[in-house]
Amino acid sequence: PSTFLFQWMPDPIERIPPVINNVPEDETLSTEPGLATAHAIWAEPRAIDNVEVISLTSTHASGDAFPVGETQITYTASDAAGNETTASFTVTVRDNEKPVINGLPENILSGTDPGQVVAVIDWTAPSATDNVGVVNFTASHIPGFSFPLGLTNITYFAEDAESNATVASFRITVEDREEPVISGVPATIEVGNAPGKAIAVVEWPAPDASDNVEIASFTNSHSSGSEFPLGETSVQLVATDTSGNQATSRFSVKVNDVEAPQITKLPGDIEVHTGSSSASVQWEPPVATDNSGEAALTASHSPGAEFPLGDSTVTYQAIDSTGNEVTASFTVSVLQFTGVESFDNWLSEHGYAADTQPHGDQNRDGFPNVFHYLF
Repeated sequence: PSTFLFQWMPDPIERIPPVINNVPEDETLSTEPGLATAHAIWAEPRAIDNVEVISLTSTHASGDAFPVGETQITYTASDAAGNETTASFTVTVRDNEKPVINGLPENILSGTDPGQVVAVIDWTAPSATDNVGVVNFTASHIPGFSFPLGLTNITYFAEDAESNATVASFRITVEDREEPVISGVPATIEVGNAPGKAIAVVEWPAPDASDNVEIASFTNSHSSGSEFPLGETSVQLVATDTSGNQATSRFSVKVNDVEAPQITKLPGDIEVHTGSSSASVQWEPPVATDNSGEAALTASHSPGAEFPLGDSTVTYQAIDSTGNEVTASFTVSVLQFTGVESFDNWLSEHGYAADTQPHGDQNRDGFPNVFHYLF
């Protein structure tokens, strides 16, 4: 008979690990607006094995939020024989979001501080925010800084941890609105006229002009030492600074006519003789002059007036336009002949005109008419 030998052998050990299929490719995402993370979504891988796959686990699930940087997602598959395999892919999250500068002031327009060429400007400083945090926030100027005339840009710089940066700025413009100051302006100056003239030379200490910036010009309508006419004259001072601001000041110069008129060519006293109760007397009228150029001359009697026997005073009065006045006078004496025939009758009998004067020389012989009448 045949003989068969059987040897018992144990089952072979299963050493083939599972296979993970459909592992996602590496993925790069940007952070979501205002957040420091990004959500990643992918299709779940599958694991297969020649025996039973008893588990498929992962470090992260699809839909998780991932921080900035690289994160490795690892899947692990285990089979019933205890074999294990892993597969990984990377999710990279990048922060491309720039910081936000909040509360930036509007442009500021200001005048200089009183008496200064600068302006101290305050404002509420802005702030900076970022999804991953601001690591650097600087400003070119701080509130309370003294700003010069003109335009200055105020710049803020914000930078986050990923070197994203934002720059924002506003303008500060400082204008010079301050008018110059004119000092040392005289009060009203009142003087009398120069002798014999209708003017006066008037002097005064020179005024001064100052300003927070430079004085570009300082002019006047009249200079000290100028001639001023009779009456009141306004002297105007104008100061202009380099910004075009202007200041004006005025004072008055009043020249009073304090000089009385003059009466010249006044006749001396006149003596006439008559055989009647009165006599007509002639003379050359005097002349009135004045420094102002105008003087009204009036008289108590006019040449040719009839004067009674005795002494009469002839008075002239001159008044100028400002009321200054002067008077001058002379005497007319009318004398009557007694014990002889009337001089008037004598004139008629001898063919002389009735208005022939006693002291005239009608015959041109060097003797007055009254001499021929008497002798």
